[in-house]
Amino acid sequence: MRPRYIFTAALTAGLLCALSPVCALVDGQECPSLGRWTFAIDTIVEGVHVSGTMAYDMVGYETAYVDDVEYEVDVLRVTGFFEGSSLLSGVESVISGVYDGYSYQVKGSPAVLMSEMATIANITSQMGTLQLAEQVEVSETLCYIPPLMSGFDPGSAEQDDQWNETTEARQVTSYRNGTVITDDEVVVVMHTEYSVDSIDESVETEAGIFECIRLFAAQDSSAEVIWYSPEVERSVRTERYDNTSTEPVFVAELSSYQPDDDSDQLMLLLVVIGVATSVVILVVTVVFAMRRRNVPIVRSGEIEDATPHPYVEDARKDDKPGNDGRLH
Repeated sequence: MRPRYIFTAALTAGLLCALSPVCALVDGQECPSLGRWTFAIDTIVEGVHVSGTMAYDMVGYETAYVDDVEYEVDVLRVTGFFEGSSLLSGVESVISGVYDGYSYQVKGSPAVLMSEMATIANITSQMGTLQLAEQVEVSETLCYIPPLMSGFDPGSAEQDDQWNETTEARQVTSYRNGTVITDDEVVVVMHTEYSVDSIDESVETEAGIFECIRLFAAQDSSAEVIWYSPEVERSVRTERYDNTSTEPVFVAELSSYQPDDDSDQLMLLLVVIGVATSVVILVVTVVFAMRRRNVPIVRSGEIEDATPHPYVEDARKDDKPGNDGRLH
């Protein structure tokens, strides 16, 4: 996979990072699940609509070393599935797959340090009586240095708080399509502006109604709106926008959760992003694989980084849940 395709996929999903070769995990201890949080996800990449679920189980803790800095991290096991379809110039293509891996966050903090994910997808295209099928495997490690969202403290957040973060994001990806194996490693410096737009916004999800801290995160040509629930100790809804549309290109919403009553861990804020990156990278890879087979692709629009879409500026005032907590 070419590096620019990886950048496009990662930015669309809201994560551009990879686990550095100097990262090492020691003294790990895994235990039965201390709680489970399940999310429904929807995203569109290169005209392909993908939806599914992912479950996060708190299974233990580890000590992680990144650039000789020691971090105590909570470990969450990630499992789930996704599926999607598209009509490519009259040719229907179906994508389905599963993912499995781990997400790591700094202990006692919503800051995200790293994740490790494996994704397997099956792609079938029907052209008249001819059916084309292939399997794609993507393995990736991801890391933020320093950890993402280090500046967010839910316990002391106040209305109109603002801060900036500069993070070195590393991503290492291994792609296998049959006998073709491609390895890529990219590093990018991310500049993100955060603001607290509300500290008591009511949001309705399938898992219930929650009083949330609403965060707005802006980058050059994209923006995220995050509803963080102190009760659930994580985001219960996350939306991402880019400069191609006023509609979100990625949505994750809490559908159910079973917390451990005795646990006082502050769980992962951006719990959905690592997995979303795997899914988006895989979909982008599949799209370009189809192009190599000379199957026309219906695109959703090119991303232009030079000038942010006006919606990035308007998201915080237009993208607000109504009285029912849903977006309009």
